[in-house]
Amino acid sequence: MKLAAWKSYLIITFVAGFAAALIWGAYVSWYPTGKAADTAPTLHTYSATGFHKMNDSFSTDVILNTNSKDVVAVQTILTYDPAAIEVTGVDTATTLFNMEILKTTDNTSGKVFIALSKPTPGVNSGSEKIATITARAKKDFLEPGFNLTFSSTAKIAETSAAILDDGMGTNGLSRVYAEFPAVPAPTVSITSPVSGATLSGPVQISANAQSSLGITKVEFFADGTLIETDSSPTDSVGYSVTWDASKAANGNHILTAKACDTFARCTTSAGVTVSVSNVVPDTTPPTVSISSPQNGATVLGTVSISVTASDNVGVAKVEFMIDGSSKSTDTSSPYAYSWDSTNVSDGSHILTAKACDAAGNCATSSA
Repeated sequence: MKLAAWKSYLIITFVAGFAAALIWGAYVSWYPTGKAADTAPTLHTYSATGFHKMNDSFSTDVILNTNSKDVVAVQTILTYDPAAIEVTGVDTATTLFNMEILKTTDNTSGKVFIALSKPTPGVNSGSEKIATITARAKKDFLEPGFNLTFSSTAKIAETSAAILDDGMGTNGLSRVYAEFPAVPAPTVSITSPVSGATLSGPVQISANAQSSLGITKVEFFADGTLIETDSSPTDSVGYSVTWDASKAANGNHILTAKACDTFARCTTSAGVTVSVSNVVPDTTPPTVSISSPQNGATVLGTVSISVTASDNVGVAKVEFMIDGSSKSTDTSSPYAYSWDSTNVSDGSHILTAKACDAAGNCATSSA
């Protein structure tokens, strides 16, 4: 009878404490990929999906794992962003904690408070659903939408708690966490050009990007420098930009693409190595000189004019001129022209040669 009376006192004290609390403890949340074995009770939220779109209706369960401990009372304090979530209901009908002490929802500040109990020996059912919270998404958000408030050093009224049936009113809760499916980050890969391609001039770079949340943009980079951003994919090529490879140095370059989803989570693709091979413009004129006859020579009859010409790429043609008038063109070495000097008057005449390359660079020999 003394024990029963003490239990009654414990519950009343417990209720009075958290009902009067005005200070909320700091919360700590774990979002593990795997959970270590627990020897004390734990409390967690469970959501079936990892994200919600605006106006989605969804539910989140609050679950106590007693871990072989007798729990006579449980308290959960949850916080949430009222700009993102509107709580529409809190259902505690199915739990073994059959005495509802307090249940409040504040959609202005974003708080849900639940306190339940069960007379000794309490609940030792392993995994026990405490409540199901139904809500509406007011905007897109990623889980966890609800955060359990917990501090092992806080007063009972200020933290989530699992009161043990140990005659001491001990808060046996060891940790809280949120459980929900991970939402994969975006995936992105460059589809064109392929690795090892040789490029020159303007080139289209294309990428494929996917996300269950939606892609907002794909940024394209050459050697880490932003080329351009595409936010409007097409059915034929996906996301793409044009890269002017003529402005890049000849040699290898690494192309990457970075895709970002609607929650600003970004992924960078594997690099694609391409080789730039731009044609370097030829601006160097040939060199040209008349090797025969010698300057000041006296000639008569048919005269063989020989020219020496060279170019850094190649000589396309040599033009022979008498007194500035073009007489003949030779396109292959050795460059020569047979000039019939009987067709001009006796006296001094000026012989010159004009050599041109394929790029149109020309040079004329000295008179």
